[in-house]
Amino acid sequence: RAAFDAFWKRRDPTPDTPENELMAEYFRRVDFANRSFSHYLEGWKTDMGMVFITFGPPDQVDRHPMNYDTKPYEIWDYNTRNCRFVFQDLTGFGDYRLTEPVDVSRCAPSR
Repeated sequence: RAAFDAFWKRRDPTPDTPENELMAEYFRRVDFANRSFSHYLEGWKTDMGMVFITFGPPDQVDRHPMNYDTKPYEIWDYNTRNCRFVFQDLTGFGDYRLTEPVDVSRCAPSR
């Protein structure tokens, strides 16, 4: 518990207030990921869940659930970070996976 508390205390953007806003936002994102991206895995363990938890909601989502010549896919754009993630459902069961590795260190921090 001490390590957990120390981890979040170091990251508290307003240490003089009772709430740690960054920790609260993190757990809101985990909750959203679990409600939105769960299937046979918990949402926070999915590719979409991990991206959402790390970067928050995308600025733009381009969904392609049913195309004649391709599997369902989604494109998440983070315009303020100059970053894009493409997820594809290869199984047809809602298991969207990143289609290619993304070097997240190249995603600019949001302003």
